[in-house]
Amino acid sequence: METKIRFHAACGAILPLLCCMAILLSSCSSVQENATHAADAAYDYGVITGSITYPGTYSFSDAAMVVDIALIQHDFVTGATREISHQRIRNPQRFPVNFTIRYSLKDILPYLKYSIEAEVSKAGDTIPYLKSVEPVWVLTGGNGNRADLKLAVR
Repeated sequence: METKIRFHAACGAILPLLCCMAILLSSCSSVQENATHAADAAYDYGVITGSITYPGTYSFSDAAMVVDIALIQHDFVTGATREISHQRIRNPQRFPVNFTIRYSLKDILPYLKYSIEAEVSKAGDTIPYLKSVEPVWVLTGGNGNRADLKLAVR
């Protein structure tokens, strides 16, 4: 009889301890699961890098200069174009200008084409005075994620 009482007393002390451990373990797994989802969400973007050159040595003496670089989506069936992402570099100092454009992977459709284009203007002007000679195709159709652009006077 005394053995049964000791067994019930031991079970009474161990049972709450086991419940606490189960709660702690389940909460740790949900924290890890949430961290995994957050890490996955952090990689839902892509990056395009490149440089912009201008023939000769041209430096920007005016601090109001801006370089606008855009990732453009082209649908050749409908003729529609759409800007997917954009980077503006203020007061670039001199050429070459290096850039990095970040875009959402959800915006990239494999059956469409994508290009990088650049313009240089004075801040506040709507008409650029330097523009990409031609678009550089990126991302789909066997093109990579690097774009080296050449500018010309518009």
